Amino acid sequence: MAAAKLRANRFNLQVRLARALGEGMLWRMASGESRSRGGLFIELRLREALNAVLMMSPSILLLGCGGPGPGIEDDPDFVPVVCRDGKPQFTEGLAPALPAESIELVSDQSGGQGFTFGSCQDRVCTMSLEVVQGGQTRTLTAREQVVEFLGEIDTPAEAILIAQLESFEVQCGRGGTRPASSGFDVQAHRFVGCDGRDRFLLHVDPAGELTQVSQVTEKRADSNCVVGRRPRGLCPPRREQNQRSSAGYLARAAELEAASVPAFEQLGEELARLGAPKFLCWRAYAAAQDERRHARVVSRLARRYGAEPELRRVQPRAPLSVEQLALENAQEGCVREAFGALVGAWQALHATDPRVRAAYAVIAKEEARHAALSFRVARWADTQLSAAQRRRVARAQRAAIAQLYRMIEASPSSAVQRDLGVPNAEQARRLADELGQRLWS
Repeated sequence: MAAAKLRANRFNLQVRLARALGEGMLWRMASGESRSRGGLFIELRLREALNAVLMMSPSILLLGCGGPGPGIEDDPDFVPVVCRDGKPQFTEGLAPALPAESIELVSDQSGGQGFTFGSCQDRVCTMSLEVVQGGQTRTLTAREQVVEFLGEIDTPAEAILIAQLESFEVQCGRGGTRPASSGFDVQAHRFVGCDGRDRFLLHVDPAGELTQVSQVTEKRADSNCVVGRRPRGLCPPRREQNQRSSAGYLARAAELEAASVPAFEQLGEELARLGAPKFLCWRAYAAAQDERRHARVVSRLARRYGAEPELRRVQPRAPLSVEQLALENAQEGCVREAFGALVGAWQALHATDPRVRAAYAVIAKEEARHAALSFRVARWADTQLSAAQRRRVARAQRAAIAQLYRMIEASPSSAVQRDLGVPNAEQARRLADELGQRLWS
């Protein structure tokens, strides 16, 4: 009898929370934004996704993980990337097919023509290669042009440059290459979410073709990082938090809630500068106020568990073009924030700590509102972009979804699942799948 009553109470809680989340997104504004057909469609799709996942029954799956093995930096034939003042010098050591008087990598802050260079997390990484040959200056803006310019890949620097062109990061210290049969092996990294790092061994043949030999996770991403919008220029934490403990998890979550404040302030400023509709700017600033409250609430929870959150620094960054704003919004808003709203709703139902349940019932509703704003920003940005730019934004969003799935591969500890209601790996995949069906397809 008691078990039946508990099940009935649980179901009633699910229904009430689903209704509250849905109603919370159906707000009205004097501008008429939410009365538009597009805005209402976005809100309803979010509501459907939230309602669907809230009715899931929990299942437990714990994944183990081992430490990474050594890289190739101790190999006697290893050639590290050339660095000066802690920065890689990617053009030193290039030997193009035709001699060049000068070769220079140029960063494109406007988001225009150019190739993607490096791992590209939290920074503008569209580059071009300016070369002077026979007194004539050429600007190479595509990977194929760079490969043609280099000719046969026959130096370590050229192999490293090819890896950078394929969205890998060859870092000072551990990044570099060694000769291999018919080409070079390159050691490079990619960065995953907050503080996550994967190490790759890549093979580059003389024609410039790259194949992946191996991949090792050196450091798992902070699992809190899938929740909320991060600002550009967010500095890494100065101290580690024990993510296997409820205290450490809450402390990192509070830090990221606080980091969302400047993220939304940046969004509001960029929207105003780019001439976006005023209601979008207002909503961005209102979201910043929500995030201030979230940071205070989650910080109090962290302190109750015995951890002190860290205030993360945010470095100033250059203004964005519309395309760069759309790229950032697709990744941080349409993917991370939407998923964060679902995670918060799950916590509101499954945490054993009643204070955590109460806090996340409110946070989830407001994060859903922020996610709806992200989709509205995306719709406005689409009207300002060319077809090629829209395709690039779509590719960036697909990459962010793939990164999200990689970040949720490992389950949090049983204590974090129990106390805070954080979904395990299987549950998180189901949450992401639901979003994929309703919002990302």
